[in-house]
Amino acid sequence: MIDTGNLLIQAIVVPVVLSVFALALGKTYGKHTGWLAFFGMLYSTAILAFANYGLFSGEIKNGLEASYDWGPYIGKFTLIADGLSGPVALTIALLSTLIAAYSISYMEHEHRLGAYFSLYLLYGSGMIGTVLTTNLAAFFLFFELMLIPSWALVGVWGTGPKEAIAFKYFMFTEAGALSLLAGIVTTRFLSGTFDVFQIGKVMATTSKVDPTVQMAIVVAIMLGLFVKMAIFPLHTWLPDAHAEAPTPISALLSPAMIGIGGYAAIRIVYTAFPIVLRSQDFTIGLSILAIITMFYGGAMALGQT
Repeated sequence: MIDTGNLLIQAIVVPVVLSVFALALGKTYGKHTGWLAFFGMLYSTAILAFANYGLFSGEIKNGLEASYDWGPYIGKFTLIADGLSGPVALTIALLSTLIAAYSISYMEHEHRLGAYFSLYLLYGSGMIGTVLTTNLAAFFLFFELMLIPSWALVGVWGTGPKEAIAFKYFMFTEAGALSLLAGIVTTRFLSGTFDVFQIGKVMATTSKVDPTVQMAIVVAIMLGLFVKMAIFPLHTWLPDAHAEAPTPISALLSPAMIGIGGYAAIRIVYTAFPIVLRSQDFTIGLSILAIITMFYGGAMALGQT
């Protein structure tokens, strides 16, 4: 991988910086503040499009990488746009850009548009950061940055009993986040690192960490991701949140934020815990949950008016 300096981190930082300006300028410019959100996410999209072009044209063999020192016990803060994370991050950035443009006219009659677009930029930044980072401590921070703005966007600008629905959404996802955090902290204690690639090297040797312990860690991590993916039976927050969230935010929940749960399962479990994937009990369990979720979700959709 080649070091891109500050290129990748700009895809995360620029929307965060513009969120401050959006909040400050909201009262003066109203719906036009949305152009800050649009151009902020467009900038991130351009960076990630460049990364993906390099990947799939063959000019960049293994991906783009940026690494920073940020704490003696946390390890390096590393961002990677490779064949797995690059397309996912680009999809999220592109969707966020298009939906920001749609929000300008859709939300024009709403109140506090500066706060709306400020939170929107933080939401987009959190999703991109969650996908690009390989440090599990940073992953959790971005995971929370994704959760809190989305909760506020539903609770303030939603419809119907929006406060109750936002509270339900927050409690479900925070409970999942605590399970995820427990798995991450245990992994750090046993492996000595937060980096998923380094963890994979440690966990690949059964003599270092017992497979049963690895299975327990993966279950804790997957519980947090199952809530985010709305896997049965941890799905009940999703229909309410989708129905009452503002249409632009609902449009980001499924294709972007919920999809991140699936991406994270691949990036973390497949990379860091290869031994667990050899267990038939684990793979069969995942398959059963997937089948139940598909058929149950389809049956419930057929029952809607």
